[in-house]
Amino acid sequence: MKPVVFDEAARDEYREAIRYYHHIDPALRTGFRAEFRDLVAAIQSNPLLFNIRKHGVRRANLKRFSLYYIAYMLWKGEIVIVAVGHASKRPYYWRRRPKGYRDSH
Repeated sequence: MKPVVFDEAARDEYREAIRYYHHIDPALRTGFRAEFRDLVAAIQSNPLLFNIRKHGVRRANLKRFSLYYIAYMLWKGEIVIVAVGHASKRPYYWRRRPKGYRDSH
């Protein structure tokens, strides 16, 4: 199984989502974390499962928390999560990060 690493900004987005759902209801936070963890595990099990969107980046959508998705790419034997995106943000807002990964897909 390939290791998963987070771009720093993606980690911040994940933490922001956790705080948001905790503020609404701690049970929602728990549900979001569980679904996110399960989706990351699915990505690890089969990194090619999700289609490439742009610049070698793949997108995996959360089901219950459907406003969120994981944008990731394969790079040097790792799965790099480049964004924990929110559907209300402009598409591909994160595409300039991380610069070094996009050159080597």
